[in-house]
Amino acid sequence: MKNFCAGILCFSVFLLVSCSQASREMDYSALLDLLAENGFQYVEMGEGSKLTSRLSVASKSVDIDDYGIGIYEYESNQAMETDSTYIDSGGCMFSCPGREAKVEYGSSPHFFKKDKIIVFYVGENETILEFLNETLGDEFAGFGYINGDNYTDPY
Repeated sequence: MKNFCAGILCFSVFLLVSCSQASREMDYSALLDLLAENGFQYVEMGEGSKLTSRLSVASKSVDIDDYGIGIYEYESNQAMETDSTYIDSGGCMFSCPGREAKVEYGSSPHFFKKDKIIVFYVGENETILEFLNETLGDEFAGFGYINGDNYTDPY
């Protein structure tokens, strides 16, 4: 009986931990935790200025294995979803109320979103793109996740 109760207790703890990890809301800290758990080396580079941001919040810059990403973190999913509508499908035009900006990049832009964050990456590193796609879901703006069937030309 003692072993049976210990087994039930271990299984219950396993379920509790699994469910809490699965339901964790995606925010800046959660993304950094997942980067570390997936073996990425990263350095937090700091927060940009809200005055120069193309969206309603400033981005936080993170270098991942010498590749940079920008993370826009919001107070709510609704605020994030609203800002995501200001980015055109190609990721090169921002149309926030009261200001517009057209941007040219040195490589392909990629925008991902989930829960309370928008993640922006410029480049073609397959490992980073796979991680972002698997962690945050399909790209919602940019040049498409270039990996066979996942690529969509925005133009």
